[in-house]
Amino acid sequence: MMQLVRMTTLRISALTLVMSLAYQMQVLAESPDLARLAPNDAEFYAEFRGLSELRKRFESMGVWQALRGYAEGDTAESDRWQRQTEASLGMTSDELIDTLLGNRAAIFAKTPADWQDGVVIAELKTPADVSRLLKRWGVETKPTPDTVSEHEIGKSLTCATLSNLMILGRADSEDRGYKRAVALLREQSRAHLSGRTDFAALRSHLPEAPAGVVYAKWPASHPYSILGCQTLMAGFYFDQTITRCRLVGHLQDEDLTHQILPEKFWAHRPSNEVAFLAAHMRNPDGMLATSTPAISSNGLLGGLLNSLVPSSADGTPFAQSIGPQFCLSSLTRDDTREPIMPDTALVFSSAAPQQAIQQLEPVLLLLGNLIRMMAPAEASTTDAVVIERKEIGGRRVAMLPWGRLLALRKEFAFLSPIVLAWSTDRDVVGLATSTRALTDCLDSVTGGRERSRVKTGDVWNRFDGRDNGVIECAYLRGAAWSKILASWLAYTEQHYPQLANDGWWQVWAADRMMREAQLGLGLVNSRTQQAAAEVREIAVNSPARSKLRTGDTIIGAAGRALDSASPARSVAQRYHDRGASTNFPLIVLRDGKRLRIDLRVPPSPDLRLANFKPITSIRKIGELLGGIKTIAYMRYRAQPGWLDAEVMVDWAEGD
Repeated sequence: MMQLVRMTTLRISALTLVMSLAYQMQVLAESPDLARLAPNDAEFYAEFRGLSELRKRFESMGVWQALRGYAEGDTAESDRWQRQTEASLGMTSDELIDTLLGNRAAIFAKTPADWQDGVVIAELKTPADVSRLLKRWGVETKPTPDTVSEHEIGKSLTCATLSNLMILGRADSEDRGYKRAVALLREQSRAHLSGRTDFAALRSHLPEAPAGVVYAKWPASHPYSILGCQTLMAGFYFDQTITRCRLVGHLQDEDLTHQILPEKFWAHRPSNEVAFLAAHMRNPDGMLATSTPAISSNGLLGGLLNSLVPSSADGTPFAQSIGPQFCLSSLTRDDTREPIMPDTALVFSSAAPQQAIQQLEPVLLLLGNLIRMMAPAEASTTDAVVIERKEIGGRRVAMLPWGRLLALRKEFAFLSPIVLAWSTDRDVVGLATSTRALTDCLDSVTGGRERSRVKTGDVWNRFDGRDNGVIECAYLRGAAWSKILASWLAYTEQHYPQLANDGWWQVWAADRMMREAQLGLGLVNSRTQQAAAEVREIAVNSPARSKLRTGDTIIGAAGRALDSASPARSVAQRYHDRGASTNFPLIVLRDGKRLRIDLRVPPSPDLRLANFKPITSIRKIGELLGGIKTIAYMRYRAQPGWLDAEVMVDWAEGD
């Protein structure tokens, strides 16, 4: 009898499951593809289901305010647009999510940079919900269920409705795609984003139906493209306190390595590690290449290594004698002084580790002596900077007391614990800011003392694609970095209060931008010719370096003759006022001949820096990190030219 009961229960459960799946499939089939309402030239598109429930979940976890504050930013333009929208709709941003965007919604824009000015597409649960919203917004005309109706909402917004669908955009003459979206809703056009080849291909590569999708496209070699992609799609999946993001995209550089990263570089990490990155430094041809920009062949690390470290006896550059794998770590110290100064450790593979050390040591010693020379006269020391060597944990470890040398300046006293240490173990070289960090990170890679190795299964085991082969991976402990950032902000406010002010950085940035944007010419008013300026000096970085000569006489700039009162000043003023133009024409007299010289110049910099608030941004990032246990990333092996990666956020649960 019990067996019969169990069998009946199983059959009922199976039937219920099948009916539930069938219902969900029917709902999905009946639900329209919102991307079919976005024009086919949109280069940014985001769509989410269940935003209202997601907001409530994040609110219960205690991270919603920090997340919203970071996402909305603190820019004057976004504040103005948000106030304008709230005034027109009579809703706060949270109410907007719950009533308009909560069921299913999308936003599209011409480019990723224009997303705040994008057009919103919302699918409400019923046509009655649309009617209630329009009535709340003061729209008297009732929408007809089977035809497209358009309505003005206040002075700043306009919307179109059809059944339970709504398209919402700004009411101005600029074409942001609203009119074409309405044409798609009326079925007067078929040129939609869903039918575009690159968009459809990326969407088909997502493993399952996501709760949210974000698509972006950038021009070739765009500086703000994510992970080196020309097109990128992110699928979002939410499960309790875990947010999973699957990334697929077309890489701008198809030569990025697809070699599998050996498990020893990432599977086991020190227990006090708070940030970590493991990747390939170079391809088999010897060139540095990774989707991490700072490690690229023309990036920061590659340039420093090749320019600072001498080649080996056989002429091999240092950057080609190390790698291809490396891992970079940040680890907490036992030191309790403020500000919190984590250790940094770099471990990289090498076919000739001893040779790499021999190339590296003279440079480290030279830098140590330069640090000593920077000490104030009253605190200087005549002691020579020498490399100390000790046996630690079965390895021969070399050390330089960089921290003690830096601390000779009072403002750097907190750096005194730093001891630059390096060593080798089998086929790897390690370099760290303390002997403990060096030992722990070398042990984690080579399988040394077990007490320093902690399996990070809580981070990596959730990644579905790791069995395909890991190319890159990274993680960060949010709460630890929240404390680190807070300690640095507090230290800055106490010792350098001017640097803790956004205004100081805005002045600094404007000055830097002005310096970099200068024409770079030393001009004086001509003594022999009226309304003319003589070239006395040409800076090395001047855009006129290869076009003008000292002694040239400029008589015209930007299509007009120079002012007779102050011709030299008028050249500088017209260059400053060039706006977005990338051509600056000059009329020049040289050896009795009249020449037109076109200078290729960058656009005039936009010095409206009220939105540049680095200190405010750091505070918001710190608040957001305080609600996160870990952020982890893995890039998987894929076909050449393709990106396949995953990001996992483990949110800390609220009290």
